[in-house]
Amino acid sequence: MVSRFVLHCLCLTLALCTAVHAGTFNEMSVDQAYAVLSADPNVFLLDVRAQSEYEGGHIPGAYLIPHTEISQRKGELPADLSVTMIVYCLAGSRSATASSLLSDLGYSNVSNVLGGFSEWKSKGYPFVVGAGRGTFPVWDSPIPLSGLVLGIGLALVRRRAPRGGGRPASGHEPNGCV
Repeated sequence: MVSRFVLHCLCLTLALCTAVHAGTFNEMSVDQAYAVLSADPNVFLLDVRAQSEYEGGHIPGAYLIPHTEISQRKGELPADLSVTMIVYCLAGSRSATASSLLSDLGYSNVSNVLGGFSEWKSKGYPFVVGAGRGTFPVWDSPIPLSGLVLGIGLALVRRRAPRGGGRPASGHEPNGCV
């Protein structure tokens, strides 16, 4: 009787530990994803496919981090762990893995798109082709002062003197050019 109780407790503990480490996330259809993306501009849309797949076509505004690079590039993810995050790949398998990992990293509102980009395209939803990077409001904040100073500094940098001759000793350019 005691050994059966201990075995039952052991199995329950193992199941609970597995549930804690297998990140929990939501699943949504492409129709639901489209509705959420249309209604809320603060959603973080994450494409977890390879760079070449992304360049071949992606959902507008998607940020690319291949699923195998999420752990190494977590500094590129939103700091707010409660942000609404929609994750997709080509069909939904890699994005499910990525969604679980994101949940393990502490994100509490992660949704995997069932059917992925294939389903998105087949439904006729908009997509873009090329390598443009998606944005998130955290990156759309005003330029920090250091960036402004750097930008002004770069704009003020004078043209380098040509190799070989440089400027004439008089300080004037030939033919009145400045």
